[in-house]
Amino acid sequence: MRFLIGEYRHFLEKPAALKERLQCLTSRYGRAVVGRWLAQTDSGAWDELVADLLVTHYDPSYLRATTQNYLHYDEGRRLSLDRIDEAGIGQVAKSLRAE
Repeated sequence: MRFLIGEYRHFLEKPAALKERLQCLTSRYGRAVVGRWLAQTDSGAWDELVADLLVTHYDPSYLRATTQNYLHYDEGRRLSLDRIDEAGIGQVAKSLRAE
């Protein structure tokens, strides 16, 4: 979560821009869900907002797109990273090379 908050820090610094983008999702998720996201933005509940957006919007959207565009997605190997940084990615790459 810290990684995503760092990558999207510009939205934390300009929450009005984030709220504008969130409001565009009202027709897809409804007023209650978008209202919750707006309230999380207003209160600065960034961890809560990011977790909510991942579960409700991003993960389902990426999964839908991935399964439509990659026919053998279900056959792919799943990797789990303990950390999303240079060391964590390096550790996973090293284990893949060793196999």
